[in-house]
Parts: sequence; C-alpha cells; structure tokens
Amino acid sequence: MRGAARAADDRQGRTRTRTMKLSFHSTSAAPARADLLVCFAFAGEAPLAPKTVKLPQHLRASVQGEFREQKLTDAAEGPFQRVAVIGLGKRGELDSERVRRGAALAVQRADASGCESVNVWLAPEVCSAAGGPRAVGQAAAEGAGRGLYRFL
Repeated sequence: MRGAARAADDRQGRTRTRTMKLSFHSTSAAPARADLLVCFAFAGEAPLAPKTVKLPQHLRASVQGEFREQKLTDAAEGPFQRVAVIGLGKRGELDSERVRRGAALAVQRADASGCESVNVWLAPEVCSAAGGPRAVGQAAAEGAGRGLYRFL
C-alpha cells in the first residue's frame, strides 16, 4: 500500500511531494524489509516484536505500553534500520479504534524521521485482543492512511 502523497516545502519555498511505502503482511511470513519496523506494546507488557528482531534492553525496559506512548530506537538488531514501539494501553481495553490511532501515530513518527518505507507488525496477540486479524488489519490500514493525510 502506498501512503498518501505528502507535501513539504524545500529551502526555496517550492512544494515537493513524497510518498511512503507501507507494507502489511501475514505474521506467519518473515517481516518485509523497511526503513522502520513498528510494533506495539500493551500496558505493563514487553513490546510485541517479530522473533527475528532483538530490541535493545534499554528500550524494552523503558516501554510502559501506555496508550499513545511512542519509543524509537536506531540500535535494534535485525533487518530494520529503526524500530518504533507504540503503546496500546491495557490489553482488555484494546479495540479497533486504538489500533487505528496507534497506526496513525506510527506513520506520523516514520514520516517525521524521514523514513520512506514502514512495516507495521500486528502480532497475533494484538489481533486476538481486538477482534481478529481482518478487523485489526483494516483498522491499521485506515490509521496509516489517516496518519499521512494532510490538508493542503
């Protein structure tokens, strides 16, 4: 899925357009390479990252998982340059709207960091807590689109 076109002013005041590549894949497959991996965390729990990605201990220790919490690191081991962790709040309070807002925050953070591609990792735990993979995938795609939207 290609993100909506974004406009930004260059130093001469001209408007330029850029896009961000967003990818959504089954968690049974290896995560697709991207500039940024986005994973989520529940309140009081460890971040839910793919098995092939090892998060630094300082990041794992600092993530609280509170709703809308955002953490970003360049020091992750694995196939990604950067990893962002977005808090979803308490597991029992998770719904599609929280997933939508989390995905919007994720792509906004990626855009602010200059990333051209993003992999949003929707762990099975997130899917089962928020109505199943189809509902969660749709909510994440909608949130990513909304996060990139700008009125020009």
